[in-house]
Amino acid sequence: GLTHDGLFYISICHPEERSDEGSRVHIVDVFEILRFALNDKHVFFIIFAPLNRKETVDMIVCIAEKPSVAKDIARVLGANSSRDGYMEGNGYQVTWTFGHLCTLKEPHDYTPSWKAWSLSSLPMIPPRFGIKLIEHDQGIEKQFKTIEKLMQNADEIVNCGDAGQEGELIQRWVMQKAGAKCPVKRLWISSLTEEAIREGFKNLKDQKEYQSMY
Repeated sequence: GLTHDGLFYISICHPEERSDEGSRVHIVDVFEILRFALNDKHVFFIIFAPLNRKETVDMIVCIAEKPSVAKDIARVLGANSSRDGYMEGNGYQVTWTFGHLCTLKEPHDYTPSWKAWSLSSLPMIPPRFGIKLIEHDQGIEKQFKTIEKLMQNADEIVNCGDAGQEGELIQRWVMQKAGAKCPVKRLWISSLTEEAIREGFKNLKDQKEYQSMY
């Protein structure tokens, strides 16, 4: 543009900012403008840096009970990029379990003396019942590591387990084992049509409302 005294100026915005017409400003276009403008001695630059710009985007992790369900949900949410153990896109990471990933600990997991059964060991009641990954399954171990990493970096989790007590238990155990600390919402649907999934995400509830099922 031109100022009132004939000087030429260029306004450059952040590459991710949009113009009034909604089109992206590309780095290549900016460099072409600069190359042309530098031939004019009456050029000066005003660079505006946005204040308090948010550098990170909140990430919502959704966890379903099986890969096929996760992919249906991911398609509706726009998480179309396939990763190792999850789908990603549009601010969502959609992952899955293979049914049960965790189970209750066995007696010998609490104390070795309970491995061999004897009348003198009864009653076998631990101070607190614990959970563990299902053992001797490399696929489960690999998928849990993916889930654990996603959940520990999530800003919010959506429990997309099956609508029922078992579905609630499966995902709660996984979240507990993964050390999830962020807020958790519950998707409660009985159909996987696009309409049902969209409606379910519009009506997410706090997981605490389902505490009686755990």
